[in-house]
Amino acid sequence: MDPLAAPLSCPCVEGYAQRKYGALAEHVKSSLGREVQLVFAQSLKAGLKETNSRADLIIGKDSVVRADAQGAKLRVSPLAQLTDKMGSTKQRGLIVVNNLDPAQMVSELSGYTIIFGPSEAAEKHSAAMELLKTTNVTIPKTLHINEACGDGACKVIDLGPKSKTTAVIPSYAQPLLEGCGTIKKGDLRVVGQTDPVLFISAFANADVSSID
Repeated sequence: MDPLAAPLSCPCVEGYAQRKYGALAEHVKSSLGREVQLVFAQSLKAGLKETNSRADLIIGKDSVVRADAQGAKLRVSPLAQLTDKMGSTKQRGLIVVNNLDPAQMVSELSGYTIIFGPSEAAEKHSAAMELLKTTNVTIPKTLHINEACGDGACKVIDLGPKSKTTAVIPSYAQPLLEGCGTIKKGDLRVVGQTDPVLFISAFANADVSSID
């Protein structure tokens, strides 16, 4: 479930988002002397459909894995966090506007249509709401939610600078959106960023026994 895994991303940005989990699967196989089934999926629900509802090790966005596991009634225990190229285990949500939008900071977004991510994506949802609250921006009663960060970013661009529309995208996704041509560099401008939240974590099924 890691969005930076090679099969779940694209090679548009050289050396970025191309994690090769096949090497990990081979290492686990040789270390334990057990067959290993490696599955890539955007959600735990989709992955479990391919494994007869079994998952011993799950790697993905921390908040998403926790939410999906709860929904699947699967008990998981965190093992470790993966780092980015700079050695950080965290990510942030970026609040972006059209580059020609007059807003320069988050506090100026009152009255804007705000496109959030789904509730399980902390950087695009709960962390963004906390930022808006601390800057006294009223959160609409009816939330605009886009599952894919590219959808929100494209809406901000397509609706134009006079639409008063802003979106929250993950910090890790900005290079990918530009590298893939989903948006052009300079189309969007960041007016604020959330507090850091955990990014990629590895979880074990709580029913898996430890190995000395």
